[in-house]
Amino acid sequence: MNKKITVKRVVIAIIFCVVAVSLIRQNSTMNKIQQQITEKQKQINQLKESNQQLQDEVNETKTDAFIERKARERLKMIKPGEEVIVQENSNANDKKN
Repeated sequence: MNKKITVKRVVIAIIFCVVAVSLIRQNSTMNKIQQQITEKQKQINQLKESNQQLQDEVNETKTDAFIERKARERLKMIKPGEEVIVQENSNANDKKN
């Protein structure tokens, strides 16, 4: 009868160890997954901020003020009565000489 009790205790101890190891592994895996979720959430927030900045830039390009400024810069357009001041670029002159 002592052998049966000892065998039962050994079997119970082995089962307990297997369950304990399994729980420890699961906990470790869950911690890693939680870290990955946190990291991905940070990336999502950064992308949302970047997306908002880009959306703001797109909205700005649709304004009359932006279109007017770009037309003045690229096409050298001026309003009636305005005078154009040309600034000489000293770096460009240094390269030519």
